[in-house]
Amino acid sequence: MYLAGEDHISNNMFSEKDYLDFVFPYQKEIVKSFPMWYVHSCGNLTPFFKHIKTLPNLHRVHVSPWSDLETAVDCFENSVILELHQSLDFDDKSANEIDFLADNVFEICSGRSTVDIVLPDNDNGIRYKNRILKRSGQGT
Repeated sequence: MYLAGEDHISNNMFSEKDYLDFVFPYQKEIVKSFPMWYVHSCGNLTPFFKHIKTLPNLHRVHVSPWSDLETAVDCFENSVILELHQSLDFDDKSANEIDFLADNVFEICSGRSTVDIVLPDNDNGIRYKNRILKRSGQGT
């Protein structure tokens, strides 16, 4: 299995019009060359989700702490895996607090999206070793 991806777009860098005019047409062509595509951005992808959804071979989309999870779930609804990396809020949390926050994410996604939450070690000594905390949903 080969998964290619990118990290070059953000609402902070491109307006939606600029993205559609200068990035998206080329992105669509590049994506066709790969069996599975992963879109990652540490910025805000919320206004681009509806366009990203139309990319061929889309397999996984990163939902950063600056993107709106509920909008992503509504847009992609079981068509891709939504990947959440550590929110900045996780840095000083206990294991129980992290589980509570993760459960909130899974409640938002419940039955509508598959979500992976990836957590590195945090400031409280909780060791996740960059692993997926849990998986929930029925997506791809």
